[in-house]
Amino acid sequence: MRSVILAGLLCLMSVEAGAQQSLPLSAFEGPALSEGEMKAAVNYIESHVVMPEQAEPKAAYGRYYAQEKGIVYGFYARLRPGHKWKPGVHIVADYAKFPGVMDGGCSFIDIIYLPSKQALAADCHGL
Repeated sequence: MRSVILAGLLCLMSVEAGAQQSLPLSAFEGPALSEGEMKAAVNYIESHVVMPEQAEPKAAYGRYYAQEKGIVYGFYARLRPGHKWKPGVHIVADYAKFPGVMDGGCSFIDIIYLPSKQALAADCHGL
């Protein structure tokens, strides 16, 4: 379900074509990343992500990452007193346990990273 939502939100730049294209995420699926590859992917995202214009600085969010079929997903949750989100970076080993919410505007940021293409996108979660 998350893949469908993110695919609707994000257009990825095609490295080969040099033009913006909407492509199904399944076109980029591959083998699962090793632990080392996942850590490298998270480091890449952390150093290259451009936050949406309406978002707070990255440090204002708990940053959660998981992978499925070689695609890395990020979920940034705005830190607020009394909420369950924790500051810093968290790698979720089991994609089925990856956090998610419905809506939330820029209190939540969706990230998608395709290591095979070094394509990275970020967008506010919803209204």
